[in-house]
Amino acid sequence: STSYKVSGEGSVFLTIVDENGNFTDGRNFLYSFKNLVGDTEYPLKLSTGVAYGEKNNYFITFDIDLHIGRNFNLTQINLSGTDFAIGHVEQSDIFNFAIGSEYYYKKEIPIRFGLYTNLSANDEAKVLVDQNQESIDYYGIALGLGFESQNSSTNVGINYALGSGKSSRSFGETSENMTIKDLASSQLGILLGGSFYF
Repeated sequence: STSYKVSGEGSVFLTIVDENGNFTDGRNFLYSFKNLVGDTEYPLKLSTGVAYGEKNNYFITFDIDLHIGRNFNLTQINLSGTDFAIGHVEQSDIFNFAIGSEYYYKKEIPIRFGLYTNLSANDEAKVLVDQNQESIDYYGIALGLGFESQNSSTNVGINYALGSGKSSRSFGETSENMTIKDLASSQLGILLGGSFYF
């Protein structure tokens, strides 16, 4: 399948360490490359869903998304005749699901509820220490309440997601003790919106 490429130009500052995490010549800055051209490939997303309901009574929806991952290098450099990949991106194909419902407690008061997944395209098994990556799978719940009239609509809602996975991002560590860590994360969002009809 085809993906869109976004190209850019920038600089890379490169250090080289041995297998023990020590700088090869005792310096922490070895090479600088400027005006490198890089490409980013956006993943392809396919979505479908079904819905069933009765106006001003209830509504039920189910959606499924397929994210088709990409494997590419942002750019590459040449050192002493050898090509090195910089910024390797490796994504897996993943499915995400969402189910939602809306029920009218009264004619002007809809209550909304939803469950969803937001899975990472980065495979946990491929999170590498030297790539500064993370892979976190989120599972979320959403609640909402609406107030509707003939000329206006007000909505309030809350969205909460809990995630877990692996991370190789540096949290103040040196190269000697940087490891892949178990990571837990949570997200909380509050929605307040309104509209007025003329």
